[in-house]
Amino acid sequence: MISIAASAFAKTGTRRLATTASRNANWNNIVHNSNNSRNSHSFAIRKLHTGQFANRSSRIRSSKSARKRSKASASSKHSSCRHQQFPQLRQKATLANNFSQKAKLSISRQQENFEKNLREIINSWLNEPRRLPIPRWISPRMTTFRPSECFGHASFFLVAVSYAVDDFLHLRLIAIAGSSAMLVFTYFHPHGRVLWLPFQWNCIFVALNSWRVAKVYIDNYLSRQLTPSVSSVYENHYGDAMEKKDFARLVRLGTIETYKEGDVVVSQGCDNRYVRLVVSGDLEVDRDGQTTYWLREGQFMSEMGLHAGLGLRGTVTSCCSVKAASKYVQLVRWDRTELMHLLDLHKSIDRSLKAVMSWDIVSKLKSQRVLLASGTIDDPERWTVKRREQSLSRYTAILRNMLVHPDYLNERKDKLTKYREIHQVCESDHVEALESIGWSLSEFETGLKEGQLDEDELERKKLGFRWWFSSWWKAL
Repeated sequence: MISIAASAFAKTGTRRLATTASRNANWNNIVHNSNNSRNSHSFAIRKLHTGQFANRSSRIRSSKSARKRSKASASSKHSSCRHQQFPQLRQKATLANNFSQKAKLSISRQQENFEKNLREIINSWLNEPRRLPIPRWISPRMTTFRPSECFGHASFFLVAVSYAVDDFLHLRLIAIAGSSAMLVFTYFHPHGRVLWLPFQWNCIFVALNSWRVAKVYIDNYLSRQLTPSVSSVYENHYGDAMEKKDFARLVRLGTIETYKEGDVVVSQGCDNRYVRLVVSGDLEVDRDGQTTYWLREGQFMSEMGLHAGLGLRGTVTSCCSVKAASKYVQLVRWDRTELMHLLDLHKSIDRSLKAVMSWDIVSKLKSQRVLLASGTIDDPERWTVKRREQSLSRYTAILRNMLVHPDYLNERKDKLTKYREIHQVCESDHVEALESIGWSLSEFETGLKEGQLDEDELERKKLGFRWWFSSWWKAL
């Protein structure tokens, strides 16, 4: 036992001596390191005093290079971060797109379900049989009806009423109401299926009638947008013979012109492709320097047989000169071809304009008599001769224009005969006019001549198909 205790005491003593020695060794190392650091610090101070580390340029260069290296490293880190973040951003965008698509699909499904449920509700309400309260002493049978059938009966009733209406606008409105009622009947049919064939046709009927009704209201609105001078011309001269919306459409096709006193509007012997209406002011018409008549407000110029149904196209040789005789003259000018297209498409304007032109011819004849009776004409005999020459020259110009339109010539020969009767152009004058143009009477009767020109084709080549189609488009 004593030996065992002695050995244990010896082991503990050796352990204490070892720990003490290690502590002393560590303390010596610490002291040695502190001495070395003090020595190095003093050594660095001595080197600074000697000037070895006083080179500022080297320090600046080293600092710049350090900054560059830091920037390069930062940019490389940023690019690497961007490359690392790009797949993540693309994944997020894909997820967001998928989410939006799913949301859209869900919204569309909800809308479809809502529409389906709404249609079922309306269908059940319209096709639910309802009992008519008819007394038994009238009919012992129970009579039922469905609201959808009422729409069908109302449609046929409204169509029958539209046949008995004279007003154009009322007829269109009743037709729209009848077709709309038929749409309800065919879509919510009592048999439970949509009748697509009549439904689609009635949609077309509603669209066409709605367009015509809208056109009427638009024309009425535009007719109220006329200038005061043009509106006064309509009220004073054309209110009884033409509707205002037709007159407004006619004015919209034309162009407003203004002239000062002494300005020449048309020269004698020159080609003229325009028809004009005097809005304000006076114009003097002369033949070879001799005044034949005056043009006042509301009168037409260069109409060339329009009152007799001769709708000439293209250019016509002027038989007289026209110049402004007032300080301010305002005219409306139409291209002759565009005006004829308008009259071909709108027969109501054509009929009204012919009536207006007839009154215009009568007013011109009266003005000639007033001019002759007022003493303004110094030589009545010369005035009579020039007026006759002007009339024959106008007829020759009309004939020349018709001969260069072969199709038009053969269609309007009866209109030309009517013009000759109105203006007292005898057969000898007709033959003389044909000879001056280079035609014979037999060639005129057949309507054919070797080397005959077609002014319509020449005009299309000269002005282009684009102008030709635009002239029709303006007339719509």
